[in-house]
Amino acid sequence: ALGRGSGADQLQAQMHFSGAYGHSHRDCLAMMLWAKQREMLSDIGYTWSDIRSWSVSTISHNLVAVDCREQKTANSDGDLVWFFPDNAGVSATEVDGTRAYADVAGLDMYRRLQVVVPVSARDAYVVDVFRVRGGTVHDWLLHGDADEDTTASCSPALGEPAKDMLAYPPSGEVTPAEAYGFIRQVRAGTAESGFTADLTYPSDPARGLRVHAMPPGPVEVFLGQSPSIRRTGRGSQADNRKIWDYWMPSLVVRRDGSAPLTSAFAAVYEPYVGEG
Repeated sequence: ALGRGSGADQLQAQMHFSGAYGHSHRDCLAMMLWAKQREMLSDIGYTWSDIRSWSVSTISHNLVAVDCREQKTANSDGDLVWFFPDNAGVSATEVDGTRAYADVAGLDMYRRLQVVVPVSARDAYVVDVFRVRGGTVHDWLLHGDADEDTTASCSPALGEPAKDMLAYPPSGEVTPAEAYGFIRQVRAGTAESGFTADLTYPSDPARGLRVHAMPPGPVEVFLGQSPSIRRTGRGSQADNRKIWDYWMPSLVVRRDGSAPLTSAFAAVYEPYVGEG
């Protein structure tokens, strides 16, 4: 966890990389972001609802999925490369999570770097660089706030909503994981270079998160929504009658190519209250 600030301006960027030792998710190198009194990028957490399979899936987390596959659970621990909690106000960490995709032939890099950079006593931004080498399809995934209603938009032109993410299988012979089907009302487009995405709160329009995404070349961009589950009740208290009542924005940035595909997805996360 990289943290800074105080009171209403506390910020914490978390990266998860422990292995699977019971009640585990397939989420090595997943991130969460708390800023401006909101969990702006969420991990759904524990639930025992009828769609628990979504909450534990690799695809429901903020990370890169390789070949539309779930990560391993056994022997999937990440390795902390380095960690600087405070260097003249800047904090940074990098983790190697290659074991999580050890069953993908030829994959030899799965690594994430995060840096928190202060702007003032109130504000900071997070730099995120995710590097992958191996496989043929890389999906950079980002999910919004699971606690509150949020809306999402992005700068690439997107088409009309489709039924779900499974309407967009990757090229080649890769079979999409069933978890992609939980991402609904998907609008699709393309981006040749960097673009922005905005997550905002209808109940508080002055508060939000701007994402400056810098993909490694031309990509497909998918923006939809997925079940946030959390507001149905915590853990085993989840109310199955409400599992389709609550949704969070989901962004998928897809790059495909010949194996071993090499990608470096970079992004800057800019939380704000007031002018974004």
